[in-house]
Amino acid sequence: MRCLACFAVVMLALPTLALAQSTQLKERTYRYAIRCYVANAVASTDPRYGAKAEHFRAMKQKSHDTALTLGRMLGKSDASMEEDFASNDTILRGAFQRDDSFFQKTRQDCAEIKLM
Repeated sequence: MRCLACFAVVMLALPTLALAQSTQLKERTYRYAIRCYVANAVASTDPRYGAKAEHFRAMKQKSHDTALTLGRMLGKSDASMEEDFASNDTILRGAFQRDDSFFQKTRQDCAEIKLM
């Protein structure tokens, strides 16, 4: 009987755990979409990628739209999301310029999730 009660508790907790994991995944993806937005902005003006500048501008917009969609799903306000974009742009743009290996790794990660 005790095992049945344990099973019932676990079964009741599963939807809450799944929702929490889903929310965490959306939050991580939201943050990464913003990172990809900044990486695309940097790449679109980098002379090394001049021939692909238009592609990076399009992917910048796709990353922006993806982050907005996820942010809204997470219940974030437009003002909150704009602050996230602005603060990440300031922090990441400098980091990408100082550390090309970080920029290249981010480019690779964003390409893998089709945001670069």
